[in-house]
Amino acid sequence: MRDGRSGGLRPRVPLCALADLAPGETRLVATADPGTPDIILVRHGAGAVAYLNDCPHWNAPLDVVPGRFLDRDRAHILCANHGARFDIATGACIMGPCRGQSLTRVPLTVAEDTVWLAAERVRNWRLDPAPGDGRGADKPG
Repeated sequence: MRDGRSGGLRPRVPLCALADLAPGETRLVATADPGTPDIILVRHGAGAVAYLNDCPHWNAPLDVVPGRFLDRDRAHILCANHGARFDIATGACIMGPCRGQSLTRVPLTVAEDTVWLAAERVRNWRLDPAPGDGRGADKPG
């Protein structure tokens, strides 16, 4: 997969340097399309995963406090609306009223030390907040 839109290759959008996303840290990727849920970006292990910020139980954003997506132990993604917990690696609900359902995964790649979003539908996604401003993101520590 290369950057660009030529040759039938899927376009991709850089989100951040992998090093800028500490282990256990989350970021919100806001969409320009009001009908498209924002994206939760989570550093997990040596890479990153991403899901739509949309609870499968309520179809509402997971974060009551903007940008707070992990439980206190930083072991699971948390729906602050009703306490459901989701496995970070798979997005599967492991506790709560939506058990057996999963968050919707968003395709990512990590290449050239950068986290890339495979953007097939929406091309105007942006990292929100901008890297380094510290607002709206779970930070370890």
